[in-house]
Parts: sequence; C-alpha cells; structure tokens
Amino acid sequence: MVRQRFQHKVITSPVTLPFIAIICTLFYAVACWLYPPLSPSYTSPFEGWVGGIVKSTNLRIIFAYLIFGFTGYLLREITLAYSLIRSRTTFQVSFYFLLVICFPALYAFSISNFIAPLFYISLFFLFRAYQRVNPVSLVFYAMAGIGLISLLFPQIIYFIPLFYIGLFQFNALSWRTFFAGVVGLAFPYWFLAGHAFFYNDMDLLYQPFLTLVNARFMDYSSITIAQYISFGMVVWLFLVGTFYHFSLGYNDKIRTRIFMNFLVTLGGFLILYIILQPSCYNPALQLLLPLTSLLSVRVYTASHSKTSTIFFMLTLFLLLLIAGFNVWQP
Repeated sequence: MVRQRFQHKVITSPVTLPFIAIICTLFYAVACWLYPPLSPSYTSPFEGWVGGIVKSTNLRIIFAYLIFGFTGYLLREITLAYSLIRSRTTFQVSFYFLLVICFPALYAFSISNFIAPLFYISLFFLFRAYQRVNPVSLVFYAMAGIGLISLLFPQIIYFIPLFYIGLFQFNALSWRTFFAGVVGLAFPYWFLAGHAFFYNDMDLLYQPFLTLVNARFMDYSSITIAQYISFGMVVWLFLVGTFYHFSLGYNDKIRTRIFMNFLVTLGGFLILYIILQPSCYNPALQLLLPLTSLLSVRVYTASHSKTSTIFFMLTLFLLLLIAGFNVWQP
C-alpha cells in the first residue's frame, strides 16, 4: 500500500516537475561539459541559416535546452486542452525530460530542434478541427505548420497521408479541408520560392526534395550501442502504452480514443521509419519522445496495482541508469 501511495504522490505532486527538471538540468550540464555538442548528427537542408546566427557553443547549448523546455510546455497544454490523460497532472512533462536526457545526441542545437514545437503546435490546430462545422482555417494552420516542418525535416512528407487519415477520423475531411490542407502545405514553399527568386538561388527551393531522393536506408553505421539501448527503452515504453490504450482505453471518452488512436498510429510509423532510415534518428526521436511520455503516463495514472507500481519505479530507475550511462560515454 505504501508503494501505491508513492506512485500516486509522485505523479500528482506539484514538486515532481521542478525536482525532475533540476535532475535533468544537471545531467544536461554535465553531458555538455564533458562532451560539448559542437555539431548536430542530422543536418537539415537549411542548417546554415541557424549556424550563421548562433555561433557560440554555449549559446547553442542553452537554446537547445530552452527548446526542450518549450516542447514540454506544449505537451502539457495539448494534454490539458484535449483531456488526453484522465487526471490533471504534469508528470508527462517530467517523463519527457527524463526521456530527453537519455539521448545526449539531441543536445546539439540545430535548426531541426524546432521540429517538435512546430509539430505540437500543428497538432493543437489539427485536434481542434474535430467535428467542427467549418474547420477550413484550422486545417490550413495545421498543415502550414507541417509544411514548415518539411523545410527542416523533409521526411515528414512521408507522413502527410496520416494527417489526412486523422482528419477523416475527426470528421473534418471534406473537399474544402482537403484543398485547405494542400494550400497550407504549400504556403511555406511560396515564401521560400520568393526568397530563392529574389536572391537568384532557385536550387534552394529543391533542397528539401533532393534530401528525399538521396535518402540512405538501413545504414546503421552511425548508431552507437548507447543509442540502441536508449531507443530500445523508448520502443518498450511505447509498446506498453499502446497495449494499455487498446486493452483498457475503452474507458476513455470517444474523442480521447480517436485522438490517441491517431497518436499511436503516428508513433508506430515513426518507430518504423527510424528503423528503416537511421540517419533521421535524431529528428524523428524529437517527435517520438513526447508521444511516448504521454502514452506511458496514461498507464501510470490509470493503474494503481502493485504490478504497475513496481513497473513505475523500475522505469524511473532504468531511465536514470541509461541517462547516467550515456553521459559518461565519449
């Protein structure tokens, strides 16, 4: 009974988030001090735009840290706005921070760090289109965000059909919303085309698509043992959360089940894509980690059995152990 109270107190306590944030900040600082992340492992087609502005290594580390914090804030807002977790808690943010520190390779600041916050802002608008009478503007905003992400992470284009399937599940797909989505996706490229034409550099417009053509599949030469271990832990947590969703998710509201079905499907395709194209390991992970934290915390808040409490404590221990192992790796 004491262990059950421990799990409940950790999840619902207002002290948990600042406590976990301090621990993660220490891990982050030590990792960056031992092995400064001078360059990102994934290079976006427009990486030079940020590199030319933020040249200081310390500033790059701080900016990456702040973006992770902002992503955690967006995760909290979208969870509360759409009631994705039954109880009112911020533990999904704490859990997200614990997952982030397990991947020191993400600490290298790059333009791809903006992928996750842009994605969850787009997701906010996409979910708001649920059963709306006139969701055209919401779909446009959501797809414009996805189009902007495609400039930073062109591989997101492969996932566009999933977003239209999501619109169908949300009862928001019509001819008007379909073309609103197409216009939204093209909107960032319209500005890019103007920039490229003004500076007489039309090759800039083709760079995202060239990245797709030159993709390297099934090349694991750059993946370390530590990354295998960390990714394996994320996949395990995702599978546990998915199993819970499909076995006990019937207790949720219909709207919540539909949203979670979409997120589970998206997360499954992200895992599959990371396996098929390891060169996109880092940017795809930045989308996968918040989803995994959300699924995991749904399990902990809904189940208070002895087994779930043991699993909860074991998960926290393993995450800290993996983070410590990765910090001390050169």
